[in-house]
Amino acid sequence: MASSVFLSSFSSSSSLQLCSSFHGEYLAPSRCFLGAPVTSSSLSLSGKKNSYSPRQFHVSAKKVSGLEEAIRIRKMRELETKSKVRRNPPLRRGRVSPRLLVPDHIPRPPYVESGVLPDISSEFQIPGPEGIAKMRAACELAARVLNYAGTLVKPSVTTNEIDKAVHDMIIEAGAYPSPLGYGGFPKSVCTSVNECMCHGIPDSRQLQSGDIINIDVTVYLDGYHGDTSRTFFCGEVDEGFKRLVKVTEECLERGIAVCKDGASFKKIGKRISEHAEKFGYNVVERFVGHGVGPVFHSEPLIYHYRNDEPGLMVEGQTFTIEPILTIGTTECVTWPDNWTTLTADGGVAAQFEHTILITRTGKSMIMASSAAASISMITLRNLSRNHQSHQSTFLGFSRSFHNQRISSNSPGLSTRARSTTSSTGGFFRTICSSSSNDYSRPTKIQELNVYEFNEGDRNSPAVLKLGKKPDQLCLGDLVPFTNKLYTGDLTKRIGITAGLCVLIQHVPEKKGDRFEASYSFYFGDYGHISVQGPYLTYEDTFLAITGGSGVFEGAYGQVKLRQLVYPTKLFYTFYLKGVAADLPVELTGKHVEPSKEVKPAAEAQATQPGATIANFTN
Repeated sequence: MASSVFLSSFSSSSSLQLCSSFHGEYLAPSRCFLGAPVTSSSLSLSGKKNSYSPRQFHVSAKKVSGLEEAIRIRKMRELETKSKVRRNPPLRRGRVSPRLLVPDHIPRPPYVESGVLPDISSEFQIPGPEGIAKMRAACELAARVLNYAGTLVKPSVTTNEIDKAVHDMIIEAGAYPSPLGYGGFPKSVCTSVNECMCHGIPDSRQLQSGDIINIDVTVYLDGYHGDTSRTFFCGEVDEGFKRLVKVTEECLERGIAVCKDGASFKKIGKRISEHAEKFGYNVVERFVGHGVGPVFHSEPLIYHYRNDEPGLMVEGQTFTIEPILTIGTTECVTWPDNWTTLTADGGVAAQFEHTILITRTGKSMIMASSAAASISMITLRNLSRNHQSHQSTFLGFSRSFHNQRISSNSPGLSTRARSTTSSTGGFFRTICSSSSNDYSRPTKIQELNVYEFNEGDRNSPAVLKLGKKPDQLCLGDLVPFTNKLYTGDLTKRIGITAGLCVLIQHVPEKKGDRFEASYSFYFGDYGHISVQGPYLTYEDTFLAITGGSGVFEGAYGQVKLRQLVYPTKLFYTFYLKGVAADLPVELTGKHVEPSKEVKPAAEAQATQPGATIANFTN
């Protein structure tokens, strides 16, 4: 259950994502198997102990207003919450009930009868049209089961009860629960609570309000595995945990977004790492995605962190992307059951997974069923097939990979050096939404370029903190501001920005500061876009798009901020998703290349009727 898999199905003319997965594959030095490390010791990918110590900022200010004090206290509480490794008591193993029975008429995967952990296949899984249809059916079933399992997540419910419900639903559909008997795994689903990274075995422990739980469902139907997983909330969950889960899902989306014809697999890890690091989270390197289809786990292995592994995506390929993010360290410990894998510091972890299919028609997302199973199909070719031979050691989901350029001196995966390593995969994972509406949102990325200028207005950052110069600001100072907005070609005045930011860190080595900002862009009758995140005065940065109105209704994504002259000239590039219609031509178009010298056209600065949009906010 340590390898991660997400199935996708497609037709000859379209591509789609199938939802299902079991775990993320784990890479260990001597033995590992898809999903769960088989040893209690843990090292980082480099082989060195990870020392995680969250940074804390002391926010203080003299003679602060009531509003400033409230914001300061809230920020401190957020930082304190982030530094805590757990909210609920640490996990303790409960009683594991006996293995559930499967009727004789249900077809089993080959590994069930042998009781031996199968080798990771070196063959890429490229199903034909008939196979894709079967994979889609398996993934749709897995999606429905996962959605149902999510409705059971409530305080006082045990993971044993969730396992029983999942088992019964799969059997009633004529399918087999893939985890059951895989390398000796005793249950039909994986339930990983709080600090459990993956491969949690259902037991008698009751869920508590404030828990987060990843449920990993994989079904074997008509000869194909359908694999999916998702992290759910139980009762009232801490805002810090909610943010971790949200960012983890976004990391998966960014990994999927790079999949295209001829794309290299290493781009997946790069995009995931970049997004996770932006929010201060860590990507677990010991568990990886994998090929899936008739075989539960196969090549290619998908690394969710920065790497230099060769290989390009190829048409017809099916594999999973299933990142695991943690608030604290990525070091892990494994319980004596050789499956349950926890963070070493007790910090919570979250995971999502999708199965990807590469087709001739390019990337798209299609509703696979009313249960919100989706399949991503992507065209890829020219894959460099770097097959490796494998040996299996019968110990959990442990596998020894030869000629793999990832080595490790310990159960924890370390950098590439040796020719033989072990990989434990995080079983199966896929991303499935609890409602079909989540997949009906437009996914096309629309780009919008905007200039922001401080022209000495009364409430602009030119008079930061009632006349204070930027170098006079103190940690905790609240900075309200409004600035003027112009189109990317600098010919029209289109609105204003307005918002607040709080100084949280001086960065003297880079001659700048770090603010935490929340503000909006108002485009008159067209609506507005809200953003939130770090505001850096010394380098380009990204902020999260948190919503919008008017033509920007339903918008999400991110915006790149470029400081041209702090704090008087800025250039924004919005990467908008979720917007139903194309953006107005009046707002888009070719932009003037950003530089320190750029300035709005004279008629735009004068706000002549022909140089503004309708009813811009003054």
